[in-house]
Amino acid sequence: MRFKLVLVVALLVPALVISNPQIAQTAEAVDVSDINVLMLVTDGFGWNYFDTKDRFESWGVNVTTVAHSLDYIISSNPNLEPRPITAELLITEMTPEMVSHFDCLYIPSGGQWAGLIANSTVLTFISDA
Repeated sequence: MRFKLVLVVALLVPALVISNPQIAQTAEAVDVSDINVLMLVTDGFGWNYFDTKDRFESWGVNVTTVAHSLDYIISSNPNLEPRPITAELLITEMTPEMVSHFDCLYIPSGGQWAGLIANSTVLTFISDA
């Protein structure tokens, strides 16, 4: 009996929240088109980069990818199917003034951490951001 009650509540609560126009209006009323996110990646970045970037952009957030690399083409995590990206900027091109135009620095997970934390330029960049 307890299981049935929990199941009914688990099914009804989301249905009520989703169908409630007041809640839906509140959720849709937030304008995030003026938010700028800087995503820092290097070789071996995780696939959650794509999920997060797609989610941010679906909300209207402006996303710019900056790479710690010698090239704009960045390779993804070697344990998965290759899915390289092209970064808009290199970390060496970023000035403090450019960084100040962003509201948030996002660093996706993945094998890239070893390359990021081993470099003093990257650590200084993260600290300044």
